Amino acid sequence: MRNEAETLDQLLSIPRRVAPRTDVIAWSDWSSGADLCPVYRADGSLWFVLDGATGNSVPMPPEPGSGEVMSDEQHLAWLHEMADKSDTRGKCYFIGGEQGAIKIGFSIDPPSRLKAIQAHSPIVVGILAIRDGGEARETAYHSQFAEHRLHGEWFERCPEILAEIARLNQQVPA
Repeated sequence: MRNEAETLDQLLSIPRRVAPRTDVIAWSDWSSGADLCPVYRADGSLWFVLDGATGNSVPMPPEPGSGEVMSDEQHLAWLHEMADKSDTRGKCYFIGGEQGAIKIGFSIDPPSRLKAIQAHSPIVVGILAIRDGGEARETAYHSQFAEHRLHGEWFERCPEILAEIARLNQQVPA
């Protein structure tokens, strides 16, 4: 397991910009055996970095060489800002039943995804909330609620997640 100084050194060594690519929306540069995986946008700019051990995104230093790391609040705000700027057609969804775990995922067609999940669920589930931003938004929420992760994309039903679902549902025009 690496310590904070090693993580910071690894983060500072990740290029903020690489050659652009026109054949993809985003791509990763996962080196064999690396702990951290940078993910780049098509324009070559760094989008976010994944921690190979947890699958969560990692806060980046505000500027290369600064030695400062974003606070958790700054990092989450940055992740949601990146999702706001995302040009994906996908939607991030919260799916669950009246009780129990909540799945946070993304799909281009959440109602079809719900049908697939329902087919394998022992309880009736429904879409609790939907938000634009697709995979980028899913990454933001997975990081935001990481301490409540049960397994994969399933999270414990907790006040923080329920509050976000309620907030999202209040934004829907009547």
